Amino acid sequence: MIDGHFLPRTASLVLAALLCACQQSNTGDEPEPSDVPSGLQRFLLFPNPIQVGGAFETDTDAYAEAYYRAIDPLNERLTLNAWKTKNSVGDAATGTEHTVVFRDVKDLGYGRRMTGRINNTHPDVNINGSVAFVVENYDIWTVSSKGYSSLNVEAAVARDTQWHIGTNAIEWSASPCTAEDPANCSNTVKFAKYYNFSATTGQRENRVDLDGKGLKAMPGACINCHGGRADPLTSDVGGNRRFALIENSLSRKRGDTQGRLQGLNVDSFEFSAQPGWTKADQQAWLKDFNRWVLCTYPLPGGGGTGVDACRPTAGANEWQGTAAEMIKAWYGGSSVVIGMPNDTFADTYVPAGWDAGATLPGTTLTDRSLYRDVVAPYCRTCHIVRGTSGQSDIDFMALGTATTKFRGYADRTKTHVFDRGNMPLALLVYEDFWKSSAPATLASYIDSVLGAGSATSGGAVLKPGRLIADPGPNRMVGLGAARLSGADSLFATTYSWSQTSGPGTAIIADANSMNTTFTPPLAGLYTFRLTVGNGATTHSKTVDITVDAALLAPTFASVRSLVQSGGCTGCHAPASISPIAYTDFDRDGVGGYVSATDDAWFHKELTGRVNLTEIQASPLLRKPSGNHHAGGGPYPAGLNNYSILYNWILEGMPQ
Repeated sequence: MIDGHFLPRTASLVLAALLCACQQSNTGDEPEPSDVPSGLQRFLLFPNPIQVGGAFETDTDAYAEAYYRAIDPLNERLTLNAWKTKNSVGDAATGTEHTVVFRDVKDLGYGRRMTGRINNTHPDVNINGSVAFVVENYDIWTVSSKGYSSLNVEAAVARDTQWHIGTNAIEWSASPCTAEDPANCSNTVKFAKYYNFSATTGQRENRVDLDGKGLKAMPGACINCHGGRADPLTSDVGGNRRFALIENSLSRKRGDTQGRLQGLNVDSFEFSAQPGWTKADQQAWLKDFNRWVLCTYPLPGGGGTGVDACRPTAGANEWQGTAAEMIKAWYGGSSVVIGMPNDTFADTYVPAGWDAGATLPGTTLTDRSLYRDVVAPYCRTCHIVRGTSGQSDIDFMALGTATTKFRGYADRTKTHVFDRGNMPLALLVYEDFWKSSAPATLASYIDSVLGAGSATSGGAVLKPGRLIADPGPNRMVGLGAARLSGADSLFATTYSWSQTSGPGTAIIADANSMNTTFTPPLAGLYTFRLTVGNGATTHSKTVDITVDAALLAPTFASVRSLVQSGGCTGCHAPASISPIAYTDFDRDGVGGYVSATDDAWFHKELTGRVNLTEIQASPLLRKPSGNHHAGGGPYPAGLNNYSILYNWILEGMPQ
């Protein structure tokens, strides 16, 4: 079935009249207050971008090109029209299709003209059962400095080309068999793929500017909020850049970033008053869209009934479709056989893990109020589609404990929100967050978990942009010259190192450098102070470094030995529950394990677990508990293991 919506005959005149009229006021239209902190302004980029040669590899044309080669190896979707043809858009005989128009007030602020389609009976095995969405984005930038205007929805209704800024597409389908991945030729498992097309030429584009903060490479600008991973590129025997093969994915195909389709939160949309495009007019189509999105979510154990009957079976450690519960709750839940019984959308959803109603220790908050006022409006959209079964804490589906779920991420929340200022990750959401009461609510909670003053000072909420000295974690080094790093410090322009205690006086190579070395005369415990400055403001912090002649050198050989021992390979093995394997195997697919090439891939995969913008946050060093590889505490058993990894990173991760 193809639904029929008709454009107004005088669309341009209608829009012109609206431009002269008063605008509807909402959060997107309000002027930005002067006290919205700037933070790092790294929106729509992964908080831990992979760095190669001083650049973010995931934000390069090479990355986008490798991604497109992986998801479209036969170049069948080089243009928007070609993408539509491949997905049978407009073909009533083989699928169901609708078009809706709204403005996503809480996300990007655009007027969005969205056509969604499910291919029910398509003869192409890779397309049959697929779900596809294509969205024309409209932004009237002359009305608002960032284009966050209520008129954007009218531009989308009118389909006024002067305000059409680009077209995005998402396709949940299988990939064709290619020589690059011959082992997967019989695998028709579907996964989400992301495309960006020019508004003027319809050509596929490597980069997209979604918030006026500059062009960013595909697919990162999309998948960072669709649950996706951004792993490093590897090279084949011919030196061609190849997109990662995610071991922890049901498809096991290159280009599967583990990104998901997002449910459509209808209550967060703004609609036109024009007949055919009101909220009431489009409720049925939007419900269909949410049902189709639900069909893409893996189901633990498989064999679902009712609205779950279309869902694929989740793999052993596949993401378990936790957002499915929310989508069904939006339409009355699944307590009856048919599921989702309500015709209209209503977002009253609170996960069971947040619904105890208990007052949180040290605060006047309840778990429900923290979820309702902070998590749901500012965190949920991105986090609810993240994680795996074995490491699902990041989905924030429960308040959790000191080492699990939302509470287990309290230290990272404090860092991202109140120190670095790169969360929330989308500009409009970030500004709305800081214009609301949510920072005070969240800061009160962070103080209760991490200690008074962690997110507040003198009763006021701490804001990103302030000077922070960070000399790194307490650690161990061997005898000889060792690294001192202030790279995790924030908003600093000057650096000064000094020794405050130790068994002897160490020689600091350059005391006024962000990164330097020290040479200790004796083994033992040394304390160094890092003082950073910015104008007349300074901030200091100390670090304890134990010098131990027995500590292994930070080489790839020692790192490899470490991660292949101590029980790591029980999880980090091919086809196991982790996205990266630590065992030796045929990584490049040329036949058998060959140390020269497969170890090079292994090294590159490990570098993808390192966060050079915030070293202590590297996945190689920590899990949500903060205790990965025995790190996260003052000299716990195994600190030497943590230090080997940390020192290897400081040495530039030599191969």
